[in-house]
Amino acid sequence: GSLQIQIADNGVGIDRAKRADLSSCTARPAPKSRSGGYGIANVIERLKVYYSDDYTFDIGSAVMGGTTVTIRIPWRKEESAL
Repeated sequence: GSLQIQIADNGVGIDRAKRADLSSCTARPAPKSRSGGYGIANVIERLKVYYSDDYTFDIGSAVMGGTTVTIRIPWRKEESAL
């Protein structure tokens, strides 16, 4: 089993090159940049820390058709402390 988390919007979309940069965690803003860009990179880094290679992170988008981010991680049921 796995857990799939999906976030979608109906915005302007993201072009293919930018999606590839975001998915590969190379899209970091320059120092003192006001454009942001740390959020997705931080999420991917945390997924790597917690799940090694046992996760997927995918950005699907169409220009003027919105964007969908899908994250899949292993399902792990925690034992109750009671």
